[in-house]
Amino acid sequence: MLGLFRKPISNPAVFPLFHSGPGIALSSYRNAGTMPDNDFYFIIILSVVIGLLLIKIVAARIGRLRKGRRFEREIAQHLRKRAAGQFN
Repeated sequence: MLGLFRKPISNPAVFPLFHSGPGIALSSYRNAGTMPDNDFYFIIILSVVIGLLLIKIVAARIGRLRKGRRFEREIAQHLRKRAAGQFN
């Protein structure tokens, strides 16, 4: 199935050992491609920043869920005590 989507390299002398995207991007032949260095580094930095923001958002959401569950447990405990006749 993967063979259907692969295109042959037009000039094997430019990319002799690298047939995949990461191999080309991390090789010394990267300058022979179409992406300038500034764009390459910008994409890497942007990916890292977006990843850190997503981690922060997920951590905040987990914290809110834990806080909500804690309040529910405290309310249930208070109502059980009240139903049993134990007033604080």
